[in-house]
Amino acid sequence: MDLMTRRFAMMSVKAEKEHGKNLLNIHRTEGVPDPTTLSSATRIMSTARYYVGLTHNNYYNPSKVTAYSIDDDSVSVSGTASAYGVCFPVEVSENTQYTLSCTDIDPRMLLAVGFFTAEWEYISFSNILVVPNHKYRTYTTPENCKYLIVDVAPNGSAENGSVSGIQLELGTEATEYEPYR
Repeated sequence: MDLMTRRFAMMSVKAEKEHGKNLLNIHRTEGVPDPTTLSSATRIMSTARYYVGLTHNNYYNPSKVTAYSIDDDSVSVSGTASAYGVCFPVEVSENTQYTLSCTDIDPRMLLAVGFFTAEWEYISFSNILVVPNHKYRTYTTPENCKYLIVDVAPNGSAENGSVSGIQLELGTEATEYEPYR
């Protein structure tokens, strides 16, 4: 196990013990992937900070994302195709409930999760409900799931759509947003 994987595993274990803590760190600085190592329908090879042009069901085409930004508590994406956005990997436990929520979502955007094994083999995905006043969803990770990715992407073609206050929590309750610590 390399140093980055060990450090990430220690952070994940600590986070899971603190119920209500935001497990999604959109500002993590280590592990930016080399985009030349990825191709369409390939498996992810690391717990990178984030991927641009990846979908929650493991397709990769960075040309589908025309612009993106990551601010204090929001992610904005412009793109030419649905589901290709900015994806954030998180280490999780199998057969465990996690709740994904946001404080605000542009109706042209989607927020979804994809599930992966310890070897980064794709298992499945599930979309979050994106309607006013219902900005959360609880997922149970599948058997053999070691990682999930949170996908912030256009729902079709969109310019400068954004999602704010994205939070992933252990358990079934969506609590008030707090930044990752």
